[in-house]
Amino acid sequence: SEAERDRLATHFFNDAYWFDQMGCSSPRLVVWVGDRALAEDLTADFARRVERVIAGKAYSVDTATAVAKMLQSYRSMIDVDVTSYSHDVNELTVLGVSEFPNVRGEFSGGGLFYFQIVDDLTDIAPHIERRDQTLSQFGFSPAKLAELATTLNGRGIDRIVPFGSALNFNRFWDGYDLLQEFSRRVTIDAAAPQLA
Repeated sequence: SEAERDRLATHFFNDAYWFDQMGCSSPRLVVWVGDRALAEDLTADFARRVERVIAGKAYSVDTATAVAKMLQSYRSMIDVDVTSYSHDVNELTVLGVSEFPNVRGEFSGGGLFYFQIVDDLTDIAPHIERRDQTLSQFGFSPAKLAELATTLNGRGIDRIVPFGSALNFNRFWDGYDLLQEFSRRVTIDAAAPQLA
């Protein structure tokens, strides 16, 4: 529904813009799964909704970040097969890509997103690396998410969460149970040793 799409755009804003897209779990790549023609229309619709949320939250990009984002966009157009480019407002730049881009490492932030379309969720598995931490998702069944996790087999993605929860911190982080990692354990072995 229209209200649900607006809610998803707000959740996406929360994931991406709270830390100016520099949080370790902030999204950089948006992957649409399914019909390619429909995904292109949905990308434009989603971008318009995110723009409205940006305006409503009065988010703005500082000049240095805007220039860095422009440079990274242009570099991407040289290095990756960019199929579309949208920059209607300074706070949101969308690059459509036909292949999985390298979104790791140095990144401008400030609302730069790569959009890719795949046929099946597991199509992303060969491109996932150990340092890929969080997958924020909408619309997938638990069984489909479990299939992706099984396909990845521990190679990457420590957390799969719904849109709007990418930055939520809890005891499980980067694949570790922090409560267990930071707990001191005392063991007692009172049994007499066996003599040979």
